Amino acid sequence: MKPLRFFPGALVLLATTAFSQPPDTLWSRLVPPPGDTYPPWEECRPYDVKTTRAGSFLIGGGTWYTIPGGPSYGAGFAALLDSEGTIVWRVAVRQMAEIRSVAIAPDGGFMLFGSSGLSVTLCKLDSGGTVLWCDSCYGDVHANAKWIEPVPEGGFVLAGQRFGSPAGPFLAAVDDLGDTLWTHVYADSGWGGAFCVKPVTSGGYVAVGLVNRNQPANFPYLLKTDRSGNLSWMRTYEGGSGLPRFNFLIELPDQQYLTCGSIGGTSAVVRIDTLGEVVWSRPVPYPADRLAATRDSGAVITQLYSYAADPHLRRIDNAGNVLWQWLNPLGNIFYGAVDTTSDGGYVVSGQLGSQAVVIRLGPDPALRETDRRRAVAFSTELFSFPNPFNLSTTISFSLPREGRARIAMFDILGREVAVLADNVFTAGEHRIMFDGSSLPSGLYFARLQSGNMQATHKLLLMK
Repeated sequence: MKPLRFFPGALVLLATTAFSQPPDTLWSRLVPPPGDTYPPWEECRPYDVKTTRAGSFLIGGGTWYTIPGGPSYGAGFAALLDSEGTIVWRVAVRQMAEIRSVAIAPDGGFMLFGSSGLSVTLCKLDSGGTVLWCDSCYGDVHANAKWIEPVPEGGFVLAGQRFGSPAGPFLAAVDDLGDTLWTHVYADSGWGGAFCVKPVTSGGYVAVGLVNRNQPANFPYLLKTDRSGNLSWMRTYEGGSGLPRFNFLIELPDQQYLTCGSIGGTSAVVRIDTLGEVVWSRPVPYPADRLAATRDSGAVITQLYSYAADPHLRRIDNAGNVLWQWLNPLGNIFYGAVDTTSDGGYVVSGQLGSQAVVIRLGPDPALRETDRRRAVAFSTELFSFPNPFNLSTTISFSLPREGRARIAMFDILGREVAVLADNVFTAGEHRIMFDGSSLPSGLYFARLQSGNMQATHKLLLMK
C-alpha cells in the first residue's frame, strides 16, 4: 500500500499557480427569504443540494422552529427552488432531527435520508413537497445517517455510522418504496462511519469514511463491495490524531476514484485506482467537504467552511491542477455542498448566518463549448418514441464521450425486467429497440448508467 505523503512544496505550488476566471455568479438566495416567517424557522443548516431533471434545485438539512405559543423543535427541512432561485415550496419534516442527504426519485418525487433520535430515517416526498411516508431503518439502534444515492437498477443505497454492537460503517439498500433489501455493518473496522457511497460501473459499490480499527489513531478508508453489499476489499490510508477521514468520492470515466477529506491534519484531494492504490494526492488549504464531477474528467471541490473573500469552490483538472477558484463574496459559509447543472454550471449550498443560502454559478469557462453542449444533450436526450407504446418502442440516448453504458428497464416496483444494452458506445446519439410484448401493461422506467452519469425516462406500455 502506498501511504499518502504531503510535502510543503505542493502547497506553495498551489498558492502560486495562475488561475483562470471562475464562472459568473447568476444569483444567490436565502432560505427562508428575509421577512418570511412561516413556517417559523429559526435556523437552517443545509447539508445537501441536488439538481432535478427539470432544472430546479432541492436542498435538505436541519432546522429549529417554534410553534407560536408553544415549544421549539429540531426537525429536518427541505426546500425546492426553481431555475431562477424562487422558492417553490419548503417543508419542515418533524419525523427527522436533520436531513443529511437528498436524492431524486424516478417518479419525480424526492427521497430524504436523515437522523431521528437513536435511529436513521428515510422519508419520501411527492413533487409538491408533501411527506408521503417515513420509515425508521434501525429501530432503537443508535445510528447516524450520512448519504443516499440512487442505484441504476432501481432503489437507493444508504451510508452511515452505526453504534452499539456491531459498530462501524454501515451500508444498506432499499427499493423505491423504502423496503430494505440488505444491510451490512463492516464491524471489523472498529469505530467509524461511511460518509459517502456510490454505485460503480464495474458493479457493486464503493464507500469512503473514517475508521480506527481499535487503535489510538483514526484512518481514512475506501471499501469496495459487490451488488449485495458483501465486502470485496477495504483499504486504509495514512491516519493520525483528530478525525482524518475521506468525506466524499466520485467515480471518474476511467473507473478510478476521486475522494477528498482531512488526512492527518492536512486537507487533500486524492485520486485512487480501482485496486485502492493512491495515484496522486493534492493538498488544499481548507477542509475539503464535497466533490462534483465535471464533463472533462475533472472536478469541483467545496470547503467545509469559508470566510468572506476565501476560496469556497475550487476547480481541478484530471491531474489535480487548480484551474480556477470562486471567492466567497457573501460572508462566513459553512457546510458547503455542490452539484452540476445541465448548462455546465454549478449550484452551491451552505449556511450563511442563521439561514440557508443557495448560489447558482453559470457555465464553467474551463469546459470547452463542445463539452457544455454534450452536458446539455446528456441531461435531456434519453427519450422514447412512441410513448405511450404498444408492444415496442425506440429508446434514444446521447453520451458525451466514449464509454460503457448500461440501459435497463424497471417496473413500477423497481424490479429489473430487461437489460437493453451493456456495451461500450462511441460519443454521440444512439438508438435501441425495446420489445415489451412479453410484459403486462403499465408504467416502466428506462435507466441509463455510464460512469458517474445516469438518466431515467418514464414509459407507458398500453396493450
